[in-house]
Amino acid sequence: MTSNSQLLPCCFYPTTIVLVDDDEKLLESWEALFAEHDFLCVSFSKPQEALEFINNQKTATLKELCLRDAEQVPNDYEPHNSNQYQMSIDTSCITNLRKSPDRHKTVTVVITDYAMPNMNGIEFCRQINNPLIYKAILTGAADERLALEAFNHGIIHQFMMKNNPEIKQTLFDQAMLGQRQYFMRQSELIYTAYDDSLLSRPYLSSPSFIQWFFNWIQENHIIEYYLNTDSHGLDFLLMDHHKNESILSIRSEADINDGLLVAAQDHNADGALDNIINDLQAKKSMPVFMTTKQVQASPSTWKPLMHTMSKVPADLPQTLYYSHNKVSA
Repeated sequence: MTSNSQLLPCCFYPTTIVLVDDDEKLLESWEALFAEHDFLCVSFSKPQEALEFINNQKTATLKELCLRDAEQVPNDYEPHNSNQYQMSIDTSCITNLRKSPDRHKTVTVVITDYAMPNMNGIEFCRQINNPLIYKAILTGAADERLALEAFNHGIIHQFMMKNNPEIKQTLFDQAMLGQRQYFMRQSELIYTAYDDSLLSRPYLSSPSFIQWFFNWIQENHIIEYYLNTDSHGLDFLLMDHHKNESILSIRSEADINDGLLVAAQDHNADGALDNIINDLQAKKSMPVFMTTKQVQASPSTWKPLMHTMSKVPADLPQTLYYSHNKVSA
């Protein structure tokens, strides 16, 4: 578990939820519920078969995919010890995940009943090998104490009461939360390796910013996003239901000032950069770079890269701006 209880995941895409219950009719109702929300599910009425399916998965972590010399960084890595390791990251490995046809098959959430023959839900969760998987149990009143003990000992991440009148909404909320936490628990190391972002960008762990971010992607029908940045600030590559791609650029005052400094250094007497500098100073538009070549180009070429920016409407420790733009074909 990351030491940050709140952290914006560096990427997110729909994954697979495993449902386990010996009551096959109940499983069918769960499947129908999640199908209504376009969740990918695999269900099992036998816990042992579910364990074999989960534990036989060979899914690389973000650390293994994106960090050079990842093997030197231990699994119990703590960010305050980052100077002990020579870490560098290739963010293209994150955006390239969207090209993998198998990414949605990754199991990130398990929801299981507690009371099952041969193996109860707690013992089932204890035997899941991947510590990144979010585990939730459905339990009755008689088993609540045992579920609470399992939660307190870190065997499960959550338990839900079957008699909850809002159980359908609770199941949906837990499935979404579990998927986000799967990526969140891997993101601290990625941000730290990128540019020590957790120190320079405290908004990444701000509940207000995280809430705004997820509300914004939901309103814009975004179902996947990936950290995709090689410039001032943070950029995320987005994908909607129709696989249309766009870029969401997040900039702080310091990021904008960095851009102003670069533009000013290239400024000359002919005034070619006056409009760009004025727009940056007025927080009207920002340069959005979609390729490494654009990042390395002279500010004199920025004009077609300037896009309208807006203030992030959230109560944050620092003022932020964003710009959303389609990826050029």
